[in-house]
Amino acid sequence: MNCRLRTSKKAGPDLERIIPPLGVVTRQSTDFQFTDDAIVAASLAAIRERFRENISVEDIVAASGLGLRTLQPRFRTVTGRSMGDDLARRRTDNAVHLLTHTNWPLERVAMASGFGSARRMHRTFVKFFSQSPGEFRDKPSINGRALCD
Repeated sequence: MNCRLRTSKKAGPDLERIIPPLGVVTRQSTDFQFTDDAIVAASLAAIRERFRENISVEDIVAASGLGLRTLQPRFRTVTGRSMGDDLARRRTDNAVHLLTHTNWPLERVAMASGFGSARRMHRTFVKFFSQSPGEFRDKPSINGRALCD
């Protein structure tokens, strides 16, 4: 844990413990991205509402009524990322929350986050955090940098 000695002229020295946040919990009421593109907005809503299911980009594209080559560039223009990246980010955010707030086995965390398997969650964590979900649970970090010493 990161600790440093803080001195106060009035009260004398005391110990201040700095505990960095593990993440930000997004409220559903603020978890949206405004866009005039109704199809991209519907795709974002579908990802937000269904990421815990074992859905794929193809499922989102099929629900839009457009083809992948039409929807993907529109989605990227509006959001700055691909549909696959958005889906992975939502699943990873959910898994991070579960890893830091529950003692669930990794397979259960993976299934509850929509990864479909612990193996798929493992690959995504290594890509995003340079560590496995188990390592993240033991010592949370972002891109290999420890959040707590």
